[in-house]
Amino acid sequence: MVILIDHYYFHKNPNLYYKYIGGNAEIEITNLSDDVDLYVRKNAKPTKDMHDCCPYEGGTQFESCRISYNATWYIGVFGYSSGNYEIKAK
Repeated sequence: MVILIDHYYFHKNPNLYYKYIGGNAEIEITNLSDDVDLYVRKNAKPTKDMHDCCPYEGGTQFESCRISYNATWYIGVFGYSSGNYEIKAK
């Protein structure tokens, strides 16, 4: 099952955060119109320095993080300019 968390137009600032409660899922950002980075952290909002997953694909390539156990996961989407993306859990 795929859960569309959001389809969003982002600005360079502020950074956006989402909360996902569960496990055994893949969090991904797709359909990027510009460079954004995905950050995932268990039990706290991720930062660029403190995170459990950040794939750093660069450019407009999709990025994903696998979470393997039940917890409260915080998802950060950090943009370098304005654009669009979709974020999903599957």
